[in-house]
Amino acid sequence: MKERDAIPGGNPAPTFASQADTSSANAPSVLHQIRHALAVLLDGGGETTIDLKSLPFGPADLTALQAALGEGEVEASVRAFGESRLRETGVPGVWTVEHLGPAGEVRARFVEVTFMPALLRADPADVQDGLRRLADRLADGEDAPVPTLDERKPS
Repeated sequence: MKERDAIPGGNPAPTFASQADTSSANAPSVLHQIRHALAVLLDGGGETTIDLKSLPFGPADLTALQAALGEGEVEASVRAFGESRLRETGVPGVWTVEHLGPAGEVRARFVEVTFMPALLRADPADVQDGLRRLADRLADGEDAPVPTLDERKPS
């Protein structure tokens, strides 16, 4: 061990296996940030969003992060203002969110620490509109056809 790698007191400097590859040196700190965010979420302190595209976070970082978090049971795709993909990780409360460009390229990539990603939550105004439409259908009789997606779009 080189002298510059030593911590006073003779203990070796802590290292992560990924530190030799500078493109994956940030995954451990993001994992610690996620761990802290989970504790805050459980303590009622709110949700956390980590913008991975704003960090020096290379492909090896992403691979290390995905390996550490694992895969969950839920995947969703939302098509509003472009496609967004949401995936639950193997750590409950931790989600990955990717927003794609027109050619399918990842334009934004986030880790959300939350019970449910905001993009999947129904907007209260939309729920109010849905209640009105359902009430109208029921008032017209049970045989009223359910409108298709195209018929539901506002004019």
